Amino acid sequence: MTGAEGRWYHFLMGARDSSEECCLTGPCPDARDHRIAGLLFAAFLLFEIAFAPGHLFSYDEVVILETAQQILDSAQAGLPDTREIREYSKVGRDGRLYSKFGMGMTGAVLPFAAAGRLLGLRLSPRLRREFSDFIASFANAFYLALLGSFLYLLMRDYRLSRRAGTAATVTAILGTSLCVFGRGLFNDLVTGLGLLLAFRSARTNRPFLAGSAVAISIASRLEYVLVLPAFFLFAGVRRRPARFLAPLVFTGGLLFLYNAARFGAFFDQGQINTDPYDTFSTPLLNGLTGLFLSPGKGVFWYTPPLLLAILAVGDFSRRYRTDLAVIVALSVPLVILHAKWHSWMGGWSFGPRRLIALLPLWLLPSGLAVEKLMRTRRGIGILGGIFCFGLAVQSSGLLVNFMRAIPTAPDFSSTLWTFRFSGAFHQWRYLFRTGDWDNWLYYLTSSVPAALGGVFVFLLASVLSFRAAFASAAAENGSIASSSS
Repeated sequence: MTGAEGRWYHFLMGARDSSEECCLTGPCPDARDHRIAGLLFAAFLLFEIAFAPGHLFSYDEVVILETAQQILDSAQAGLPDTREIREYSKVGRDGRLYSKFGMGMTGAVLPFAAAGRLLGLRLSPRLRREFSDFIASFANAFYLALLGSFLYLLMRDYRLSRRAGTAATVTAILGTSLCVFGRGLFNDLVTGLGLLLAFRSARTNRPFLAGSAVAISIASRLEYVLVLPAFFLFAGVRRRPARFLAPLVFTGGLLFLYNAARFGAFFDQGQINTDPYDTFSTPLLNGLTGLFLSPGKGVFWYTPPLLLAILAVGDFSRRYRTDLAVIVALSVPLVILHAKWHSWMGGWSFGPRRLIALLPLWLLPSGLAVEKLMRTRRGIGILGGIFCFGLAVQSSGLLVNFMRAIPTAPDFSSTLWTFRFSGAFHQWRYLFRTGDWDNWLYYLTSSVPAALGGVFVFLLASVLSFRAAFASAAAENGSIASSSS
């Protein structure tokens, strides 16, 4: 590699001097850690496949997927004029409808839609398109599994033992509404994945990768541009701002050109409309109460492991003050923005949708609490109880289509402010009353026993992968103990 090529490579990848530590506050994850991360990826993916619906839930997901399909069909993003699409799109300069959502989630769905088309080559055009839509509906299952594997590696960056890092990651994913958002194509999960990757890259002196990951989040949800100032609290970003900003400027330029081509204005993403209800009209206290404490959307009710993070935040602050400052700095403006928005609850959805993208970062301190709990048998029991309670809260979201359950409540407000009609409780009643199980295997076989058999196979494979991950982590702990003695 020539000198000029080397300088360009180091600029892009944010390479460090050989004297710098790979991880500022802990050892680099090694080959065993990457093996555990791979096993966790497989385990989470199999778990999500077991509970996948195989379809979309809402019109905004339809618009996201249809945009991807139009790109595959004709290399353009114009949408057909249907009632479902019209609600979440805007007429462009050429008279066609275009999505009002960022292209980040469409880009994330695109390879899955393309894979579905390749796998369905021998089908008729109509069935091939339906099969492509079906395969694309599993995209978030993949991205949740990817988020879980990177979350484990970040836990290891914090010097947690492999055993504690594995347990903390499993609790954070399956004990919170993150696992529910592995179903369907809501863009919050990909936004959170980008934010987590950006955080890890920034704290380990990889500013170009951090900027690229933030660009993914912003391309998925434009309001995440508010997190940019927080990343300059990391020394690596402050020292190399050009590397951090380069991918953001590039991505922003592409988005501006795309907006101008569609609507004739750089800053018009399609969300500029005359709807009088699209305002920041919610009183701040009401919005904050809803986001954190309401029975239907409160993050404290739907995220039991968050209690562990709160208990460990003091210890986390003493060890990783800058990291905590970044988490707070990027969270505050987004929480205020969402609390003020008229649809602070995220429309029809399960759990704290508006906060899903922030949850992985909020749960990082929980790893320190898990480390301490796993030192005693009683602590392991407490951790197991929190995990089981968290999974139980999410269970109705994994089994029931909220779009069918919500209309059976007295009104939408009751699903937000009463425990009886909140998603975690009401969807169970809906399931027992109607037997309306929302699962792709059930739709495919039209047989409860056959579908349950398929779910069992996927769950068994998931459990075996989790077991292998914990066994690998425990073997490391055992080898350390024997060598120290």
